Amino acid sequence: MQLRELRDYCQRRGWEIASEYVDTGGSGSKASRPQLDRVMRDAGEHRFDCVLVWKASVAEFERSMIQERVKAGVRAAKSQGVSFGRPKVVFDRKRALDLKTGGHSLREIAGTLGVGRGTIERFLLSQNPN
Repeated sequence: MQLRELRDYCQRRGWEIASEYVDTGGSGSKASRPQLDRVMRDAGEHRFDCVLVWKASVAEFERSMIQERVKAGVRAAKSQGVSFGRPKVVFDRKRALDLKTGGHSLREIAGTLGVGRGTIERFLLSQNPN
């Protein structure tokens, strides 16, 4: 139905159809989009003057373009030394162990060292997984 509508649209305007690019099945989030790759390659080679798309196709194309821009931005930032992720929490691990051995609670240790209770809990579990 979509192809017929687009073909009729071109015919009514007297436009020549250079090619049809049809991705069948799957969603716009799939990594492999052979027809999208083909249309982008042909656009780069100026094989046509314009592209007609069915309205649902635009959202998939935009998603693909946003993903490519984000990946390029991350690569550029990493090449300039930008680090990603949460910053490492710095605290005196020996003192945390000493306080735990001295019978202090996780909340008391965390308050004394100025970090979150979960941080202390994860650290202590990593030291004594039993």
